Amino acid sequence: MKTRIGQSMRVERQKTSFRATEEFNKQLFGEEAAYGRPFSEASFGKITADELRAFHAAAYAPAGAELFLSGDVAAYAATVAEMLGQWQPVAAAASGVAATPLPDTYPTGLVTVPVEGSIQASIRVGRRWPALTETQTPELLLLVKVLGGYFGSRLMKNIREDKGYTYGIHA
Repeated sequence: MKTRIGQSMRVERQKTSFRATEEFNKQLFGEEAAYGRPFSEASFGKITADELRAFHAAAYAPAGAELFLSGDVAAYAATVAEMLGQWQPVAAAASGVAATPLPDTYPTGLVTVPVEGSIQASIRVGRRWPALTETQTPELLLLVKVLGGYFGSRLMKNIREDKGYTYGIHA
């Protein structure tokens, strides 16, 4: 499994989209933060099955979890409730990974990531999202959804369908 994931990551690193996202996240969050730290095959190779199980138990406990069923679920709701009804929230244990504070500022301007031999280019434009506690968060979420949050969005219609500039665009 580790070998396959390592191979997969080496393939991904040849793609402009992966490299652009990796650099974008590093610039936005800082290389020390979880979102900005690039995948390290060497670090990944050192993880043991016991460490992975302990992390899973701590990080994926149902503390504060909510379950949503959508669609024609009447036939399944009772079964789901029966199966997960015993799944009781427990206090989330420490994952052993300290949260790294985000830098107050981040670089702005143009950053390029050369990918030799590539015939495609990938562009990332953005900034950090405001805290979910911000009063305008619901409006921002709606704006993102309308402009580029789904396949039929205005960005997709304009940039892909009308102009033919890209295979995919999203907000």
